[in-house]
Amino acid sequence: MTNKRVRLSIIYFLMMFVALPVWAKATPLVTVISPKPGTWANPQPLVLNVLSDVEVYYSLNGSDPLQFGFAYDEPVIIDKTGEVSVQISTISKTSSEKYSITYNVLEKEQPDFIEKKEAQSFITVNSIKGIDIPEKYEYELGESGRRYSGRILKFDQAVTISRFVPLIVYVNDDAYRYVLKTGDSDAFCGLSANQFDVMYDQWNYIFFKNGGPVIYSINGGDVL
Repeated sequence: MTNKRVRLSIIYFLMMFVALPVWAKATPLVTVISPKPGTWANPQPLVLNVLSDVEVYYSLNGSDPLQFGFAYDEPVIIDKTGEVSVQISTISKTSSEKYSITYNVLEKEQPDFIEKKEAQSFITVNSIKGIDIPEKYEYELGESGRRYSGRILKFDQAVTISRFVPLIVYVNDDAYRYVLKTGDSDAFCGLSANQFDVMYDQWNYIFFKNGGPVIYSINGGDVL
């Protein structure tokens, strides 16, 4: 019996190291871009990145989304203050997932540099339209956790990759969290990449996180 237990322990120990990379690389059915837990000075939108062939349902009052929720097919404005509880359920052909996000919204005036009509949804940023964050305020872009001084967030050239990018702006003691949507409607891009594989950093660089080869061309030139 002792030898059997030892053999089973060794097998279990080895399986942990063999199986862990597989689990670590598993792609979630949904990535919640917004909202995120915390206390925010502005209402938060519901913005999700959903894999293809996945059904998503959500509720905004803590109830079961599959029974009392709504189907998600595009970003949703959550016009609520105080404590908000968002429940999300996903269904695919092979699996299902559940997410729960609780956050707080304070009743604060929106900063002057944010258009009121965009304060509760995503803000479009491309080569034509940008957002001018005053130098006296700090901001975080993406999920880096690093703060930078205010600047104009705008692209010099037409943006061919459409992505949702979180933006947190610190105004005095308040944190305003928005979602930027990049992309020019008339720009063409032959590159197809999933949101999970792209990371923005400091508004100057784009990283592809999947580690695979990238095929691209510049200004319509030869494919590299």
